[in-house]
Amino acid sequence: MKIFKLGDSGKEYEVSFEKVSSLRQSEEVDSAAVKYLSDGIVENGIWNTIIPTEYNSGWIMDGNHRYNVAKKLGLKYLPVAKLCYTDTRVSVLNWKRDGMSFLLYILAIFIGAAIATQSAINNQLKSFLGGGALLASLVSFVLGSFFLFFICLFSGEKLSLLYQIRNVNPLFLLGGFLGALFVFGTTFLAPRLGVTAMISLVILGQVTMAMILDKFGLLGMPIREILTLRVFGVVFVLIGVVMVSFGGN
Repeated sequence: MKIFKLGDSGKEYEVSFEKVSSLRQSEEVDSAAVKYLSDGIVENGIWNTIIPTEYNSGWIMDGNHRYNVAKKLGLKYLPVAKLCYTDTRVSVLNWKRDGMSFLLYILAIFIGAAIATQSAINNQLKSFLGGGALLASLVSFVLGSFFLFFICLFSGEKLSLLYQIRNVNPLFLLGGFLGALFVFGTTFLAPRLGVTAMISLVILGQVTMAMILDKFGLLGMPIREILTLRVFGVVFVLIGVVMVSFGGN
């Protein structure tokens, strides 16, 4: 491990060479930008960028495009500076334009509305089929899988990468089971609790579990302290759930 001073700030960072396979991508990348960076690195014959990662988990703080360049070029090791989000040298900036941020908020609201609508639709599907919530959930999941397949096909995703599933940690495949549980659970609960009450309880569970994941860094997530304001947020969500669930009685 060596110590370097980076940029004009004069701040020192401990840098070590880490296996590319040990790093974890933290955001989506633009394939055109990856190609542009890759071509430049090949042309110059030099890699001159250190990748900052979260110390405990290996999540990439900055440099996801260059990480993908490294994989594309078949590199085995990268220069890495391991940091914590509580480090005074680390600052998180919002690089998105205000217009784009607004669109992302609208998209998130749309997704929330889609979840509520999905529960109602699956309940109607269950009645039409004459079966239970499991059968309706199966149909929903199969159709969703076909939809995602065609989206991947037309978006340029490399389906050949799926062969790597054979080497993946089985824990990382539990997302599919949890997704199926979510679809089945919402289909089962919507007619019994009402869509509004059910979604409120789902949000409460999501926020609570998210805080636990952040607090203890579970499943490789970066550790973040639970601030008082966040606790108040959960309390307000709980109050909202009670009001929504029992406000009509």
